[in-house]
Amino acid sequence: MESIRLNQATREHMNDISIGHDQVIEDVIHRLTLRKGDYIFDVSQGVDYEIVFGKIHDIESKVEHLKSVILENKQVKEVSILEYRQEGRTLNMTFSLLLENHQVIEGGVTLGA
Repeated sequence: MESIRLNQATREHMNDISIGHDQVIEDVIHRLTLRKGDYIFDVSQGVDYEIVFGKIHDIESKVEHLKSVILENKQVKEVSILEYRQEGRTLNMTFSLLLENHQVIEGGVTLGA
């Protein structure tokens, strides 16, 4: 499996980039670190921070929303959230992606409100 991890606060890679599907992972991480409405060409893209960091603490809704953001990448067929840990206004998440070509890759992201 190949993986890449990006810390939103520093925008620095936390693991080595693996050769192969790093563009898919980088696109997914970009989508996860983009707030809904911030991308002027398509304001529907990105994470709705009200769902993820709002007062409602329904983990299933949060995870489903994050999965839907990841699935905006047309190369991703299926998403499995491996780890989801929220501490205050910080969310750490690792995920496994099944691609359309049937390869599995992993990635992770740290989001902060």
